[in-house]
Amino acid sequence: MSRAGTPFATDEDTVPVLALEIHNAHLIRRAHQRATAIFQRMLGHSGLTSIQLAVLGTLDRTPELPQNELGRRTAIDSATLSMMLRRLASSGLLDRVASDSDQRVQLVRLTPKGQALTRRLAPVSMDLSAALLDPIPTAERARFVELLQLIGGEDEPAAPKGN
Repeated sequence: MSRAGTPFATDEDTVPVLALEIHNAHLIRRAHQRATAIFQRMLGHSGLTSIQLAVLGTLDRTPELPQNELGRRTAIDSATLSMMLRRLASSGLLDRVASDSDQRVQLVRLTPKGQALTRRLAPVSMDLSAALLDPIPTAERARFVELLQLIGGEDEPAAPKGN
């Protein structure tokens, strides 16, 4: 019998055994696999990854962002983001320019080509999001998204109580 709210069950000898069917990290991984498969089916033709599309979408909502702020908003570390921005810039989808007020700050913005691509893919991305939530009853979808925001909302996990 499993302990309520934990990913462990006990066998006849009361030795804890990992119960993947209720292990939250395993279930999140499975959900991520599903999301990746849906992304590939619906947006794989774009040549973009989901993370690249997140960057383009963020820049479409806020036309010019410092590179470090873009990384914060998309939860991408600076080394990964820097390499990604180079690839997107070489594809003609975005530009990086020094800030007028502080030459040390790199501003990132979409090119017209990048904006056109992002706006063409945005409706498909929204359909993808809806398809991912199809198994969840409509009345529970907003709450599910709120719970995901709680899980993914912090950059670093909180320290266990008492430490």
